[in-house]
Amino acid sequence: MKTYQCLTGETVLLVGEGNFSFTIDFVNFHNSLKLHPKIWSSCYENDLDKFSEKKLRNIEFIKTKDIEVLLGVDATNINNNTLLQNLKFSKIIFNFPHVGGKMKINLNRSLLKNFFQSASKVLLDNGLIIVALCNGQGGTEADTKIRRWDDTWQIVEMAAHSDFILKCTEPFDLTLFPNYSSVGFRGRDISFHTAGGVVHVFKKGDYYSIRSEQEMLGDFELQPINTIFGSKMSSKVYTSKISNNPFKNYESPQSYLFQILQRSFSSVNVQYIQDILTTIHKGTCETSLECVSNRERSDHNELLTFIYSYIFSQNTELKTEFVIAKHLFCNQLQKDFNVSPVVCQVVVFGDNCTEKLKSFLNNLLQLFKKVEYFTDDNFILTKENIMVCTSINLNYESVECCLLDIDKLAMILFKTIDWKCLWTKGGYIKENDEGLPQFMPHILHTRIYTFDICFSDNKDFTEDKFFKVLWHIAGDIIESIQLLNIYEPKDRDFLCYCYRINYRSYSYPFYRKRVIDIHKNVIGKMLSSVLKVNIS
Repeated sequence: MKTYQCLTGETVLLVGEGNFSFTIDFVNFHNSLKLHPKIWSSCYENDLDKFSEKKLRNIEFIKTKDIEVLLGVDATNINNNTLLQNLKFSKIIFNFPHVGGKMKINLNRSLLKNFFQSASKVLLDNGLIIVALCNGQGGTEADTKIRRWDDTWQIVEMAAHSDFILKCTEPFDLTLFPNYSSVGFRGRDISFHTAGGVVHVFKKGDYYSIRSEQEMLGDFELQPINTIFGSKMSSKVYTSKISNNPFKNYESPQSYLFQILQRSFSSVNVQYIQDILTTIHKGTCETSLECVSNRERSDHNELLTFIYSYIFSQNTELKTEFVIAKHLFCNQLQKDFNVSPVVCQVVVFGDNCTEKLKSFLNNLLQLFKKVEYFTDDNFILTKENIMVCTSINLNYESVECCLLDIDKLAMILFKTIDWKCLWTKGGYIKENDEGLPQFMPHILHTRIYTFDICFSDNKDFTEDKFFKVLWHIAGDIIESIQLLNIYEPKDRDFLCYCYRINYRSYSYPFYRKRVIDIHKNVIGKMLSSVLKVNIS
């Protein structure tokens, strides 16, 4: 269990040690690996006369192992402890916290919330907080004992109050700590059911800062964007995505798949276009552009012709078997927030490139143990269209070419339904227990928060304007939007609208109060300011 493994020289704080039996096994575990972190071990109680004989023996033993033993340490007030307030730790570990007694879920949530707030002040910048809970308590998908979310300790939300994000979970491995016997909070000599426990690892995330109205209005201003047609003006929805696209992130799923693609072409002569090419849907800018009208099948030929013409106008001496380029396609904004404004693609030109990519896809799908593709005319499909293969004619020459949708391929292979998860920095690929590639998102176990917004308008309102505003100010944190009702009051010259907005963030730690603040002070204010509607 690498979660608990600490390197020599790391500073580790153990809090809530009931009888210090975990500390003994923790030290023995690291000694067996010839690792020697600096350990501080603490408990809440400070009255030695009330300590059990076992607890006193354990304290004396770990003192001989050069462990700092601290008594009277409140896990919810670490930063104010005179012995700890000037120290910084790389890991802080709290195993099976509990306030004692039954039917005290709110108190246990407060315990976690206050612990994270206090621990954050004595944690190094890249430090980790590790919390083990009994199966079912945490309220995450890692629990095999399923409870209603409102019947759990909601550990992810409690951590989010201090801007911590959940990075990974794993089962609590009792075999590594054979002598560990957990006892209740504040000296209660009652053991918890540690078998089947879940270990949660948290790291400090980015704070979601609510900007001023003037700053948010600046997002609607057009900005230059470099495309294969030259510099064009577009909104920040596109420029921000293009400047932070997954091809620039070596650890992204899209880059991972592109690296496999490169290896599949390693035996042939390939010219890679280093610059990332960008094509814009004509509806993405305020100005008229000479670009592809849409992404339907009939228009792929037109798109590939544009790209081919651009590449060979910039590289007239290309004399290789294949040419491969990374490509970003900017979609027109949709009412469906599950459709990305910008899509990662790969374009391949060269004789027999269709068969080459068929082989690549087949090997890839087998690697991930997915259903094999089947073909439909020039399209290679799984459950969804992920690649188009066609021939284009340019200057009376027929050129074979393929367009591969890397985003869609990544979503299929890594079982991810939301493009925002794949586009968020901080995710990475690792091998799972079966040896298969697995995508680990930046934040685990994200939650959807649902709120309604109602407003009235003097009949100048249009849904296109409404969705455009939401894309510009909160497109990365909106999961979906549903129209609930339109109502026209009698003898009034306006309409009332009510929409339901589902929020989810793959970038920031969210909790209910923070989302309410965003709903009121970002969504509400900007709709009122830009659309001139009256928020109810």
